[in-house]
Amino acid sequence: MKKHLLPLITLGCFLLSINNAAAQNLPSENDKTFEVMVSPFSSSPISFEQFRFRTFQSSDKAYRLRGDINYDSSRQSENQSDSEFEFTIAPGIEWHAFRYDRISLYYGGELMLNYETNRTQVSEDRTDKEGSFGVGLNAIAGLDVHFLQRLYTGMEVGYGLQMRSFLDSEIAGNTVENDRREISLGTFYLPRFRFGVTF
Repeated sequence: MKKHLLPLITLGCFLLSINNAAAQNLPSENDKTFEVMVSPFSSSPISFEQFRFRTFQSSDKAYRLRGDINYDSSRQSENQSDSEFEFTIAPGIEWHAFRYDRISLYYGGELMLNYETNRTQVSEDRTDKEGSFGVGLNAIAGLDVHFLQRLYTGMEVGYGLQMRSFLDSEIAGNTVENDRREISLGTFYLPRFRFGVTF
């Protein structure tokens, strides 16, 4: 009987803390937030795929910044290797139009910049290079739920225009002009829950 009592007490304290959470737990002027992505029921429940940071100018307006830097390198032999570099940054702004109790609904926009490059060393005297540069303009909408003081979770969706231009390649020491471009327009969403802390 006693071994079942402790989980019930813990659950009761958790629910009590949620019920006692008040509207002042929502971010206000000069508050900042930092987030990671979580998928509670997946094999990798916590993911740090990108950094996401916000700073609130007032209770209903925040500047945001998300981004990512990735570098991967592998070597097959002394004279053969591959490396990839990707850099993404997206500054933006949010307006928290609806705030009630622990819930905050927001909308906004962001400008996304992306740069990718691939480098392949084929032999001692040959290295091939290629890359691309992308820019996007996204309209976003999301939901924050502040379930405990200074802790929250949320979701986000958006609609955006993305344009990518492929850079000239270098193959066997020769420059190969590349006029390829891609344009896409459509919806997108974050496949994971946002989990953040306010400080």
